[in-house]
Amino acid sequence: ELGLQLTQQLDPPDLEGARAWWTRAAEAGHVEAQVNLGLLLADRLDPPDVAAARVWYTRAAEAGDTDAQVSLGLLLARNRDQPRVAAARAWLEKAAQQGDPEAQDCLGVLLANWQKPPDLKAARVWWSRAAEAGHTRAQVNLGLLLADSIDSPDLTVARMWWERAAEGGDADAQFYLGRLLADKFDPPELAGAHAWYK
Repeated sequence: ELGLQLTQQLDPPDLEGARAWWTRAAEAGHVEAQVNLGLLLADRLDPPDVAAARVWYTRAAEAGDTDAQVSLGLLLARNRDQPRVAAARAWLEKAAQQGDPEAQDCLGVLLANWQKPPDLKAARVWWSRAAEAGHTRAQVNLGLLLADSIDSPDLTVARMWWERAAEGGDADAQFYLGRLLADKFDPPELAGAHAWYK
């Protein structure tokens, strides 16, 4: 809690103070502190300490924390020097199988964009699960897959998912809907496209 106060209630935040308190809690086995410390080390310190972040994410992930599993999976996949896509996929799958929509969306991204060759069929499965759970980014990603990235596009279902995300205020979905209605339908639905673009 002290680490959270030091990062969220001070301006500027006391990152080193938070690091010290979260390290104490993390070393004592506090899983939330391990996740917070990993986030601090990977995303907020300049320069980041990716190796140390990986250690703390791994401890929390092995304890079953889905946030840590997602963060560790992304950290492994985004490693510029040596991406570890197989290991990233394993951690994301652990969290996704527990029903975590963020993990399901991230797993879809990994399968469609980082894995070589891409596994679009599996990406669609995970994006569908997250989209059905209301995950907006997954709804957008699933719409893109259905409209642009498969052999036989399903514009009607892509439109449905983009409409769900757009009605929730997602600007990307609104743009994609506008483009879909103006460019992909015959005849074009220009009034609808205008409304979504606007």
